[in-house]
Amino acid sequence: MTEQKPVKILIVASWYPSPDHPVSNIFVHEQAAALVRAGYDVAVINTEIVSFKSKAHWGKSFREADGVKIFQLTVPVYGRGKAKPYIDVTNRAMRYLYGKASKSWGKPDIIHIHSSRFAGPIGVKLAKEHSIPCVLTEHLSKIIHKTMNEDEKKCLTKAIRGAGKVIAVSPSLAEELKNFGCENPIYIPNVVDGRLFNYAPKSHGDFTFISTAWLSKRKGMDILIRAFGKLKNKHPYLKLKICGSGAELDALKNLAAQLELADSVEFTGERDRAQLCQELNSSDCFVLASYAETFGVVYIEALACGLPVIATRCGGPEGIVNDTNGILVDTGDVDALCAAMEKIYSERDSYSGAALRKGCLDLYGCEVVVSQLSDVYNSLLDI
Repeated sequence: MTEQKPVKILIVASWYPSPDHPVSNIFVHEQAAALVRAGYDVAVINTEIVSFKSKAHWGKSFREADGVKIFQLTVPVYGRGKAKPYIDVTNRAMRYLYGKASKSWGKPDIIHIHSSRFAGPIGVKLAKEHSIPCVLTEHLSKIIHKTMNEDEKKCLTKAIRGAGKVIAVSPSLAEELKNFGCENPIYIPNVVDGRLFNYAPKSHGDFTFISTAWLSKRKGMDILIRAFGKLKNKHPYLKLKICGSGAELDALKNLAAQLELADSVEFTGERDRAQLCQELNSSDCFVLASYAETFGVVYIEALACGLPVIATRCGGPEGIVNDTNGILVDTGDVDALCAAMEKIYSERDSYSGAALRKGCLDLYGCEVVVSQLSDVYNSLLDI
């Protein structure tokens, strides 16, 4: 009896980790790796576009990680940040990468596009040209917050029209996709690797809040520092750890110094996945005061480590955070955030780390999410 070959999934990724940025957009890779563990044969093509001033290494990177075959090009572009150069370069580069992948890996059974911006149009075009079923998973927060430019809207519309199935990573994003001609979006969340993000009960010392993000203004770290400063006036032994790097790092350090918090706020720098898990396991509550999130993988990573979560009503967290696992507050509200942090601190013994982890993995664990993706793939393949 001939052994059945595994289904081949080609991920056409608008964003993907690279050798120079190994943690950036890691959630796409983690879903790909979960599919491999479930028995799928997975490859990825991705064009990483950088500025000519960037220190990133340009050129090809063909490699394998966690069983995922990766075909990636890092390309410098003038006019970085504008849609047209991105689209033109992405289209040419993805054609080249598709040729490389299909020659060495084979023809895919399914093309799975991750985000329409800007790989969506070329992804559905390759699927049509090669008669391959196609699914789109949309992540873009600009859709929820209605900040897309016309080129981005065209990318989204083309991708929706060409995809056999459309997945949204949050309920709020699924609703917004209906405004772009997507009649039946499917909600499937991002995945958390519960093997890596594990629960280790903390032997209690100082109570520590933790936050992690790329340090841009959108992440609201200044709001968090100000809220923490107000709370520390009442509870002087509290600590705050901020993990990550980015353009706002120096300004945030200066703010902490101005508020006389330099001894209580630790900036750890960027952390890889294992290091981040260690930081979470040595903390008591996760907080992110972001202004915009489509989903927010960091929330479920924290929950998987048994931490209650404080988040803002900014698009994605509303589908994750509830009264049983944390608190939601409005964006930009220092007083509300401070009150939520004080409530978690005061009621810390009411949260069971083991229960928080179980509730998280029941919804976002690898097996659960892969099962939902398999249903989509099987429907496209008529299995």
